[in-house]
Amino acid sequence: MTAEIQDLEVVETRKLASFRTVDAIEPIVGADAIELAVVGGWKVVTKKGEFQPGDPCVYFEIDSFLKDGVPAWQFLVDKQPKMQGGVRGHRLRTIKLRGQISQGLILKISEFPVLEQILNPTLTLARDIEDPAYNCWFGLHEYEAALSPQDLNLNLVLDVVKWDPPLPAQLQGMAEGLFPSWIRKTDQERAQNLKDEIFGYDDVVIPANAELGRPEIVRRGKAQRFARYEVTMKMDGSSATFFHRDGEVGVCSRNLQLKVCDGNKENSFVRMLFDSGLDLVLPQFGNIAVQGELMGPAIQGNRENLKDFTLYIFDVQLIDEGRNMTSTERLAFVNELISRGVNPNKVKHAPVLTRAADGSLTWRCHIPDLPDASWFTLEELGLLKMEDLLAFAEGPSLVHAIREGLVYKREDGTFSFKTISNAYLAKEKD
Repeated sequence: MTAEIQDLEVVETRKLASFRTVDAIEPIVGADAIELAVVGGWKVVTKKGEFQPGDPCVYFEIDSFLKDGVPAWQFLVDKQPKMQGGVRGHRLRTIKLRGQISQGLILKISEFPVLEQILNPTLTLARDIEDPAYNCWFGLHEYEAALSPQDLNLNLVLDVVKWDPPLPAQLQGMAEGLFPSWIRKTDQERAQNLKDEIFGYDDVVIPANAELGRPEIVRRGKAQRFARYEVTMKMDGSSATFFHRDGEVGVCSRNLQLKVCDGNKENSFVRMLFDSGLDLVLPQFGNIAVQGELMGPAIQGNRENLKDFTLYIFDVQLIDEGRNMTSTERLAFVNELISRGVNPNKVKHAPVLTRAADGSLTWRCHIPDLPDASWFTLEELGLLKMEDLLAFAEGPSLVHAIREGLVYKREDGTFSFKTISNAYLAKEKD
């Protein structure tokens, strides 16, 4: 039996729907009925006068699939319906109105009675009550939750899921099961959701509140002004994971573990496992998972004009240690894979930004000497604010005139994020 992604229930952890605050309202040149709302690092076109700076709202991120039958967003479903897993709805995507890019949707909290219940200050938190409003708090410390509704993930309570188009025929196949729970998925958080963590360098101290029974809270700034980052190009293919664990060699698409058998040998993921030599080399490293972007003919339009399938590695997980390799470890590991027999024409490292001897910036997929020139502080790259980060995401890929975006991983391996090219998003097809 062939199982497709949309036939299986996959838990979505990306925070597609969340409480936010409108930071600013900006005019749109030549527009009388619409204006621009700034929400964190995002900019969303709204009706003029609908929101004011400081207003609370619900923000729905791009790639949210909004299901049919909800009055607050029914106008979008009726205007541009899509089907996913047999369900009618609307996919939020980057659009351009009057020359202004708009990413996502903001709605008033009053459109959703259950959200007003969640924000009710008289709500008593109780783990044993089965109710969507209570379930939103699951996993959060009560003091933190009461303080910052923005920390909540509203996906489940509003029944919002991620838009996930079906795979091309050659990438589908017989499923062994869902993606293994002991391997972390590869999604990076978007920079627009991490503005304070990227550029906020100071600690924030929130005083105690006796009425709420809340102690003093110190939120440490995650941003480090002089932290160095590895910057890699985000390749536009299909997420793939190859692993060895306790004698088993396996392969996964984004959401499924696939059967490794003769009946599934024409599946492109399974073919890559054997054609690359990963099936023979991975067991030499113990329990390990290699994650990358599978690219080639008929995948996302084959934007790199590849004649055959190629895997661009961007993460390696040490399963027993429960951690990802650092950038330095990963680069050395990819070189070691090739030295032990993995086909270098089939397996490469994702392009890494490096500084050449003349000071210019260049992209390299093979870095044998692990040069110090592949590490940058954000200030060295001239990235001082969110607008700089988003502008830097623009540019060509290895071949195509428009790349998907960039991924930043801090040298200590504890923080990472991605920026997606707005030009790419504006041209992206369903």
